[in-house]
Amino acid sequence: MLSKLCWCFWQLFPCTYRTYYADDQGRLHFAVWKMWLGRCYQITDVFVDCFQTVMDDTLRLLGELCATATGQDGKAG
Repeated sequence: MLSKLCWCFWQLFPCTYRTYYADDQGRLHFAVWKMWLGRCYQITDVFVDCFQTVMDDTLRLLGELCATATGQDGKAG
């Protein structure tokens, strides 16, 4: 009963909430929303693609390694 009263009290103030969650397909999401008087508004849900970021960094590193190995004229040396 006390927890419900506390929740009702906090609903008098517009508060911002943030969370991470995984959907049914295992994708990671980051969500931010505001809640006031029990209603959610300004909801932002962002898909966090960790694998793509890792692959981009790996491909960039491989490109730099290949560029230094071939030299400036593009021929292996």
